[in-house]
Amino acid sequence: MRHGTLRQASVSFGLKRSVPISPIHRHRYSSSQTVNNVIFSGIQPTGIPHIGNYLGALRQWVQTQTKAEPSTAVIFSIVDLHAITVQQDAIQLRQQKRETLASLLAIGLDPERVTIFHQSAVSGTTHVPVGHDQLQHLEFVRESARNFNARYGDFFPEPEAITSSGKRIMSLKDPSLKMSKSHKAARSRILLNDSPEEIKLKVKAALTDSFEGISYDPIARPGISNLLEMMASVDVHGRSVEQIASDCKTLGKLSFKQQVAEVLSGALADVREKFEYLLRLDDGNYIDHVAAQGAKQAEQIAGRTIKEVKSMIGLE
Repeated sequence: MRHGTLRQASVSFGLKRSVPISPIHRHRYSSSQTVNNVIFSGIQPTGIPHIGNYLGALRQWVQTQTKAEPSTAVIFSIVDLHAITVQQDAIQLRQQKRETLASLLAIGLDPERVTIFHQSAVSGTTHVPVGHDQLQHLEFVRESARNFNARYGDFFPEPEAITSSGKRIMSLKDPSLKMSKSHKAARSRILLNDSPEEIKLKVKAALTDSFEGISYDPIARPGISNLLEMMASVDVHGRSVEQIASDCKTLGKLSFKQQVAEVLSGALADVREKFEYLLRLDDGNYIDHVAAQGAKQAEQIAGRTIKEVKSMIGLE
């Protein structure tokens, strides 16, 4: 496994040579197949993701799981080692790791099809945070691969970034800022497990403007436009943001916000229900089981790579 730890970005590795499928991966691949590519991404364990995380990156993870070729290994990590670059409360971090994993499963990631693991549970990883605005770090990984290959032979592939095509969802309290858990106001974001009432209250309190009617103009009307972007991202009819704005143009802000809340609540209903179910499943042990299995799978791949590297440089 060629490692790069990412924050809501993905990286694709075209392997220099095919890697045989080990028995532990036969839940997704047949014993006769080999891995020619690896798609890897990670998310920090901040607990339950917000709708910006989901629409901006996590929904793409589910699409990647579905579209990946049989010879592509899809691996997702909860990067808890990256999280401790700032001080963390141990009890809270453990809980947030469970909530993050439960959320990934609730949105549709299937541990029978992809590998999901906690970063700290797997030795031999390189910790390189790469986000949408941090692609320069990926170049460092490429350079490291080039340097190793030049000295020891063609072994490490150069990773390529897969950036999300999802819309950038902004804060409900300040639409000039990206939606984030670091914002001190809890009503600045909609969490994936928020109840319909919580979503209604947050949308109702969202900062908009004093103009009449509803129109899409991210520069002049960032608050209204942000709500329209969220609606369009989950619209069951596939309408564009401009079409939705046209359909809502005569609405007052209160009626419009009520409609937004209903649409978002409906879109998150299955995720919310599944999240709560997964945390209770098997007396709470199911999440731990998935984490352990994922770590075992990732450790096996990483261990094989580290062993080959040590052999090439003379450590074994």
